Amino acid sequence: MIRYFNIIISNKSRNTDKAYCYKTNSSSCEDILTGRRVLVNFNNSLIVGIVVSEEDSADIDPGKVKEIISVIDEKPIVDSDKIILAKWIRETYLSRFNEAFSLMNPPMSKIEVCINKSCKSDFEMDTLPVGKWISLKKLTDILKDRKTFEILNTSFENRLVIIESRDKSFEKKVTETVHLVKEDFEDHVRKNSHKQLRILSALRDSPVEIRNLIKITGSTRSEIVKLCKKGFVDISTSISAESSAAKVVNRGDVIINDRQRDTVESILNSNVKRHLIHGVTGSGKTEVYMKIIENIIEEDKSVVYLIPEISLTPQTIERFKRRFGDRIAIIHSRLTSKKRMDEWLKIYNGECDIVIGPRSALFTPVRNLGAVIIDESHEDSYKSSSSPKYDTIEVCEKLTEIGGIKLVLGTATPLAGIYLKAIRNEYALHSMPERISRAQMPKIKVVDMRNELSSGNAGVFSTDLKEALISAYGRNEQSILFLNRRGYSSFVSCRNCGYVVKCDNCDVSMTYHSMKGYLICHYCGSAKKIDHNCPQCGSTYFKSFGIGTERIEEEVKKLIPEARVKRMDFDTVNNIEDYNGVYNDFRDRKIDILVGTQMLAKGLHFPHVTVVGVVSADLTINLPFFNSNEKSYQLLTQVSGRAGRGDKDGNVFIQTYDPENYSIVDSKNNDYLSFVKKELYLRKEFRYPPYIEIMTITVSSIYEDKLKLFVDKKYMELKETMAGLISGRKMLLYRPMNSNIYRIKKKYRISITMKYKKNDAEVIKNNLRKILLNKSYKDMEISLDLNPTFI
Repeated sequence: MIRYFNIIISNKSRNTDKAYCYKTNSSSCEDILTGRRVLVNFNNSLIVGIVVSEEDSADIDPGKVKEIISVIDEKPIVDSDKIILAKWIRETYLSRFNEAFSLMNPPMSKIEVCINKSCKSDFEMDTLPVGKWISLKKLTDILKDRKTFEILNTSFENRLVIIESRDKSFEKKVTETVHLVKEDFEDHVRKNSHKQLRILSALRDSPVEIRNLIKITGSTRSEIVKLCKKGFVDISTSISAESSAAKVVNRGDVIINDRQRDTVESILNSNVKRHLIHGVTGSGKTEVYMKIIENIIEEDKSVVYLIPEISLTPQTIERFKRRFGDRIAIIHSRLTSKKRMDEWLKIYNGECDIVIGPRSALFTPVRNLGAVIIDESHEDSYKSSSSPKYDTIEVCEKLTEIGGIKLVLGTATPLAGIYLKAIRNEYALHSMPERISRAQMPKIKVVDMRNELSSGNAGVFSTDLKEALISAYGRNEQSILFLNRRGYSSFVSCRNCGYVVKCDNCDVSMTYHSMKGYLICHYCGSAKKIDHNCPQCGSTYFKSFGIGTERIEEEVKKLIPEARVKRMDFDTVNNIEDYNGVYNDFRDRKIDILVGTQMLAKGLHFPHVTVVGVVSADLTINLPFFNSNEKSYQLLTQVSGRAGRGDKDGNVFIQTYDPENYSIVDSKNNDYLSFVKKELYLRKEFRYPPYIEIMTITVSSIYEDKLKLFVDKKYMELKETMAGLISGRKMLLYRPMNSNIYRIKKKYRISITMKYKKNDAEVIKNNLRKILLNKSYKDMEISLDLNPTFI
């Protein structure tokens, strides 16, 4: 019986962005291939593909359909819901099939192939390894010789060879344990045989895994094997099986208030699939999530709990482990590939009920998914910056349609578009307007820096903020200073000729870092040593302008020399160990004043913080984003929420030159409803999401002239193809413009932006795919971004 399958090939070219038909002669009805990886002959080379569907017949001449060479996976790595989801991602975000399915691939693969002779074959070939496993990469290199490939392919088609494949990353872990056999070994081993005695002594109390034994004794495997041959020890081998960890819910003495209980019960008992928890900072949202998780896993379902990666601290993980035991998988980018693969396999083998991580955790092979919870759902990190440029919340909304799961979003500052959906009853809205334990919201004071300047204070700190910092230090309390710009200053320029030091690779000014003594580009990472004289005119009037966190750290040390000050930004915190070091020191009160960027806004809970200073609120307000006021409101509210979380009052000082801006006024008053009403009104007036969709097409190339010609040509094609939509005012098509940053990493960038209503999205996207995406272009990279966070 011939069976036909549609397969997505692991190939990055846009020319191959479609499903290809292959066949097998297998008659087994139980042999389900959908969702499994296979090895196929594609364009006269061995390549991996994933089976996305089985068909009754071929869509081409059956005689031309090639046979699947071998099946790699023992069971599907992608279930039917995820296949539907991947196809939807490809259509919605105009990515390639291969990009969409790559989201669901295991973190690590070691594909191996074995060529065996069939029982009737006398197949021999010196250049091919027969009867042994070899990596697919190595075999591919051998098969680059066309004649060799043709011989192997013909032998396979004529059933002279059988080709097997496997992913060695999926193999069960083999554990070797060393046991002591002769307990009176001291009577049989010479006293000067120090290594042997050290090994045997380490086994006296209990058996030890061989790799640990090698570490603790400084020995080698061969030395242990010698002792085994002499009869002193025995080595046993065991293969890991699926975890038998019990479902543990340690409810403990956690007491929730009425508001938390009502929120949990209304979500669990509701027929509505999508829920938004709007809870102020410190309102106890995390405990609500945990109660929901308890109930979901007791129904034998699984939960994916998404949080911004920087919030994924050991403290967070430990809290979940205390509550739910070992049936938790943690997925994030700071893990090694091997560790990520171990966690992925735990999920794949059904050994856990709870998956915790950033947006990538959503695509793990979770069984029987019951709910997805997205904490801090306003965060930019839930929007992918690389293709496919998906929005995690939109992907989860699609999952509620496909699989019927519950989606729970939680934040103190909901995205305007999500709140609009709640108003329209697409989400059930749950409000948590008060902090738990009767803790009061902090008092917020907006400081007009224009008045400070007119009164003779030209420093970075207002008089009020300086007094508050000094007073808090005197009371042995802690303070946080926030500035969303790292470095010592924002740029270096010459006051004589106006020259500004820019990056050689990117069209941006370089940032001065005084501790490193270098100018650094925050886009490509290149660095330059700062000169004392202007390189253009030689003037000595060559200095840094603007302020960054490094400068703030210096100024606060001048203000309170005896204070213990620490900076937390991407210059001082490069990995999770750095982050935990600062976190633990601040928690243990080894730091008096913490200075940093938006890292500080990520859910930190320190009861002794009584003063928070936002050094310059204008940095966020004045960004060239359509949602800059929303970002400003979110940051101000989240940073302010770090103050007064204990039994001491909190005070927040927002320094600005634009105190009447509604994002600042509404943040001060903790009035989200007033803010979102104004924000949505402006979005509607100026045709911005969520009322319309924006598609930004960015083309980049190292060849500037070629790029301009290519973009102009494609713009005219778009304009002609969609003339009817444009004349009917169903779509706005803007002329090509240089991107905000024209050059990054030596590549020039030009963008075309279009606005349209969601009802017309399908026809517009079909045209975009025909004009731009059906083939690859030499020297041109095309990236499409649906509803980008900036234009």
